[in-house]
Amino acid sequence: MQLEKTILRNLLTSEPFARKVLPFLKDEYFSDEDRVIYKQTKDFILKYNKPPTTEALAIEVDSLSGLTEDLAKSCKSTLLSWDLGKREEVNIDWLTESTEKFCQEKAIYHALMKSIEVMNDKGSGSLTKGAIPKLLSDALAVSFDPNVGHDYLEQFGINNGRIIKESRSQGEEGDFLFIPKGTEIPVL
Repeated sequence: MQLEKTILRNLLTSEPFARKVLPFLKDEYFSDEDRVIYKQTKDFILKYNKPPTTEALAIEVDSLSGLTEDLAKSCKSTLLSWDLGKREEVNIDWLTESTEKFCQEKAIYHALMKSIEVMNDKGSGSLTKGAIPKLLSDALAVSFDPNVGHDYLEQFGINNGRIIKESRSQGEEGDFLFIPKGTEIPVL
């Protein structure tokens, strides 16, 4: 699939993109050579905190044991075919949205397949039919939105690390906002 290759190529060339999407990508979303390339890319970024070069990935793939010779050749051929210096610039916003849709579709697909296995009693036996709603619910909840949840600090007048000054009536003592557990923070 072209999108998978575009995602993998941009994991190597766009560090902001890699940092945004890597926590949401899973090995199971990729197939064959793309899975091998993804795993090696992810492992490299987690170990060295920097995207690898195609040459480094080709060397890593070469050193893997357990790969068939054809799969290793296919991975190296794909990696070496990516001339990262001569590629067109990809719109990162578009790619991030497309990657989110890709992750959502793959998560739903895998949840449905796992549900079918459970229904046909072909699974490992660790899941029951009662787990199917949770599988599907988790798959439908895949999102790159970092703003999901509650902002507990906002309730106490703190926004983006800054304290919001409360309006106080005349005669009230101090110019402090009191945070639970007795911590006083001066209002800016």
